[in-house]
Amino acid sequence: MMKCGQPSCACHLIPQASRPLLRWTYKAKGKTVNVELTAETATLYRALRNSTQTEVFLMKMERLSRTGLAHLLRWQRCRQH
Repeated sequence: MMKCGQPSCACHLIPQASRPLLRWTYKAKGKTVNVELTAETATLYRALRNSTQTEVFLMKMERLSRTGLAHLLRWQRCRQH
């Protein structure tokens, strides 16, 4: 959340006077781009971000499962010899 950026706005004098601004910041061609999000857009963005974080978490869990299974199989082969 940020101040609005308008020097004449009351949010510079009284921080509670202005609504909080939600911004999405990203880099494009080496430049920082700020996009102000509406409350509805912010809700959608949070859902998307949570979805992306969940996918990353699941991919990590899958990789750990494969690694664990590979170690278990090697351990069983060593015990059999």
